Amino acid sequence: MEMAKKKILIVDDDAEIAELTRKYLEKKGFEAIAASSGLLGLELLKKEWFDVLISDISMPDMGGEEFVTKARGIYPDLVILLITGYVSFDRTQKARDLGVHEYLTKPVELEKLCNSIEQGLKLAQEKRQVR
Repeated sequence: MEMAKKKILIVDDDAEIAELTRKYLEKKGFEAIAASSGLLGLELLKKEWFDVLISDISMPDMGGEEFVTKARGIYPDLVILLITGYVSFDRTQKARDLGVHEYLTKPVELEKLCNSIEQGLKLAQEKRQVR
């Protein structure tokens, strides 16, 4: 029996980046869906199950931290990767407090992103087995 594809939600207000990332992840064997805002991302999270969330931190309608907090309320065990144009200690600390798996800087190397997703999924699986 074939394993179900892991489902990834990509939330980025830069449609070009979101689409490029989606296509890359599909080639790597994931099911990926892109949303252009935090509000659209939340709508999708309420309707469908996702294994991984990749979100830009700077978006016009809702900041990444607010979005992650709301996403955690829907899926407490969601593997989350945040992407930013610039890293600050405060943001990194806040991301850790929110249980973000990894905090990546733009431009994101797609292979690194893929490795981070794999690591996050493996950690999530181990946590579920412990419970």
